[in-house]
Amino acid sequence: MVKLMPLFGKDPRKFGKNQDIDLAAIAKQHFPVNARINYRVVADVREAAAACHASQGGGQQQRKGIMSVVLGIFSAKEEYMRAIPAPRPRERVESDFFRDVV
Repeated sequence: MVKLMPLFGKDPRKFGKNQDIDLAAIAKQHFPVNARINYRVVADVREAAAACHASQGGGQQQRKGIMSVVLGIFSAKEEYMRAIPAPRPRERVESDFFRDVV
């Protein structure tokens, strides 16, 4: 995404409502991934739920910018880093949070 933004006239170093988020610097950081969830089958429900919350942009007129469309085509995954319990070395990456729930 950081590499594509300039192609659409967006500066990845000045992102967000206040232009105070540096996505390029964040992208350079390494964060261990403990879960990678594919949400493509529920993308519409996910977006509708996020629209209900002000912290997720809810209450604003929702429009899909070109970056949203591009990201929706190429990526429908979210990655998570677990804090507790601490991940073990070489632990497998989860793909379903509810796999072991009975």
